[in-house]
Amino acid sequence: MAYQTPLRKIPGDLARTVLGTFRFAGRSSRTEAWTYILIAGWLSYPLAGLLEVLIGEATTFGEPSVSRTIATLAFCAPIPALIARRCHDIGWSGWFALIVPITFVVCAFSENAQPEIVGIEKMDFGWMGLTVSLLLILSFYAALLVPPVIGPNKYGADPRPDETPDDTLPTNS
Repeated sequence: MAYQTPLRKIPGDLARTVLGTFRFAGRSSRTEAWTYILIAGWLSYPLAGLLEVLIGEATTFGEPSVSRTIATLAFCAPIPALIARRCHDIGWSGWFALIVPITFVVCAFSENAQPEIVGIEKMDFGWMGLTVSLLLILSFYAALLVPPVIGPNKYGADPRPDETPDDTLPTNS
């Protein structure tokens, strides 16, 4: 079989993530997770700018605005379910996905951290806030980087049925 680039799956991966915003069951591949994080993340900024122009909201860069808040919340809405499915792909419980909203809240309230949300007063938590934020963000990225369990596991079928197994990845035995 000839090599097929993962880029051919980008539209399907994006659609599966957005349509699965509230679906915590099943599994998601690393490709699906990274596709959404990168492409939707990159698209959220220009869409927020377009929304600012359409509603006539003019703010300086870095200031919270209603349109940026809407874009941030729309971008972040599918992420907890996506990370829960990603944890299932690794063989972990989906409850580890609670790291996502905790990280969002801690970063939203921390001074000098993103996201900037309208109506939320930033606080200076000092080195402890920075440490907690970094640990939560690293935990979030661990779920995106850890290799999957090949083959079906207790959370569902392998989301990559068309790929050949790699000898370096753990298998479900």
